[in-house]
Amino acid sequence: AALETLFVNEEFSSPDEKTTKEVIEFLDYALKHKRIKELYSVYKDFRKYVSSDYVANLAYKVNELAKKNESFYPYVLRLASWAIFTEGGGKNLDLYELYYPQFYKNEVHEMAEKYGLDKYLMYGLIHSESFFDKNVESFAGAIGLCQLMPSTASDIAKKLKISEYDLKDAGTNIEFGCFYFAEMIRRLDGSVMSAIVSYNSGITRVRNWHKKYPNVPIDIFIEMLPIQESRGYGKKVLSAAAIYGFLYYGTTTDEVINSILR
Repeated sequence: AALETLFVNEEFSSPDEKTTKEVIEFLDYALKHKRIKELYSVYKDFRKYVSSDYVANLAYKVNELAKKNESFYPYVLRLASWAIFTEGGGKNLDLYELYYPQFYKNEVHEMAEKYGLDKYLMYGLIHSESFFDKNVESFAGAIGLCQLMPSTASDIAKKLKISEYDLKDAGTNIEFGCFYFAEMIRRLDGSVMSAIVSYNSGITRVRNWHKKYPNVPIDIFIEMLPIQESRGYGKKVLSAAAIYGFLYYGTTTDEVINSILR
């Protein structure tokens, strides 16, 4: 049903009051009928009429629905982010657990252990790459949770001796992503931060930057990268990993950052 057809005409003291009532009634309607894509679309367009407390409540409720429908996962993160970063939001630590969730926990833990990676690191990568949308495809053609290019996935499959695979399968994508990330770390002499940037920008480019800026501490090296996207990506994954470590793995954010930058 269209937004304007759901409500009866009523008297309101201002246009904003009328719009607020209509928007909230539509969001409640969409939630009740599990029309989460439409819910988020309307919220995004009319968010100035909705309080951070209300959108936080939406995030909690969509999270409950997501327990039975993985396609709702990215909407949990998007709603939680609005609740946190909207003025007046961010007061409840539980919201951060919605924005940094442990979706696909069994798969992430199993594959991180198999390939010798910190779990918070893989969660930081997946959070940054795909917002836990296992079906997402980038404009460049990268697919799934770990945003793997088909050509890269093909090379990984050969090394793992896997003949048939589906990159939109969560377990497969996470395993391929863990394998690839662990390989990047090994090829870059154990530098986790260099591997993070390589995941986004390519290992050849990162090696060339290291040649251009030799003997530079890794934190300064990141600031010197000539591509803004590469600098931003490295910081984004580092930040997400630190928060995952704090929320779920008994580490301080400083401990995570130091382990990645060493």
